[in-house]
Amino acid sequence: VVVRPTIVGASWAEPIRGWTDSINAVGAVMLFGSLGVLREIYGKPWVTPDIVPVDFVANAMLAGTAAVLGQRGRFEIVHSQCFSPRFTWEHLRLWSRRY
Repeated sequence: VVVRPTIVGASWAEPIRGWTDSINAVGAVMLFGSLGVLREIYGKPWVTPDIVPVDFVANAMLAGTAAVLGQRGRFEIVHSQCFSPRFTWEHLRLWSRRY
């Protein structure tokens, strides 16, 4: 099983909402934005970020493995991309301020 996520962000629900083990890439933007250190980012707020929560990636890995378990020679590729086209950078900004 090959799982190919895009940018992996903080968790959506598991183990707890917003969990992350590092402050790389999007995690740093969310952390520093929610602390008030990062006040502005140039961009288009209506664009969908190419981020997938870490718990979605872990679940895709487990589901993909379970799908091919016991089937010798079967190969599965799971592409994990952004989790909702309705989720925008503006939603991410508001969500990081709330939590």
